[in-house]
Amino acid sequence: MVDEAENSRRWPDTLVVELVEHVPLAHWNGMDLISTEGEVFSASVDAELPRLSGLKAPGPRWSILIGNASRFLPRSGCASAS
Repeated sequence: MVDEAENSRRWPDTLVVELVEHVPLAHWNGMDLISTEGEVFSASVDAELPRLSGLKAPGPRWSILIGNASRFLPRSGCASAS
């Protein structure tokens, strides 16, 4: 569940790959997942996650909604937040 990936070359013989993972918070409206950052994405997850549906928040308030929800939902254990 990669959110971002960057690679660079460090001369003379090193390739550096940096990955940022999506940390799933809950299932979202059916088949998708929602991350702890409030991003909706699709992936296979073996962990037991709560199901969310019908949540709505305008523009910048979306991150506040997810931040508040994440305080009350258990972490999935799929990845650790850094």
